[in-house]
Amino acid sequence: TFMIAPPMEHIWSALQGQAPVDGARGPDTLDSGAWSTVNTAHMPGALRIGDVAAACGVSRDALRYYERQGLLARPRRTAGGFREYDATTIDRVRFIRQAQAQGLSIKEIRELTSYQAEPGRARCRRVHDLLARKLEELDERRRELDAFTASLRNYKTMCERTLTGNAEAECPVVENLVKPAVERRRR
Repeated sequence: TFMIAPPMEHIWSALQGQAPVDGARGPDTLDSGAWSTVNTAHMPGALRIGDVAAACGVSRDALRYYERQGLLARPRRTAGGFREYDATTIDRVRFIRQAQAQGLSIKEIRELTSYQAEPGRARCRRVHDLLARKLEELDERRRELDAFTASLRNYKTMCERTLTGNAEAECPVVENLVKPAVERRRR
């Protein structure tokens, strides 16, 4: 079994004899997601896959998938073939989940985590480029959503005009959507 402990920053600060870090967190931040962590001080040895899965709120299959995708290092194996993880895996999985929640793909997360071995400015340049590409993608999706929103507003206005008019009229939106399909079948 495991216990939920304070955020990892507090644990590391305490271990180093420093005051706890109380940085503000919000849904738009992208960090290790260490809202809480597993206190493994009372547990001998490493964590098994079920321990990590339960601590992170993911399935065992999700952990295996992250491993296959290169997001998690291949864990040690016991003589019986069981995976053994260290406590840092929990922070890594939480980071992966938070990055996914922020809209990053598995490929982008793998790319982002691969920069850990690079020196400061080079790493920063690569992260900057990845984020710039993501912003371009989001801007394009926003333009598409704005166009779709305008179409829906137009359809809604058409419906409102019909609803305030003749009670026997057909819905103009359905008529407009069905009409092109009927015309295509006639050709």
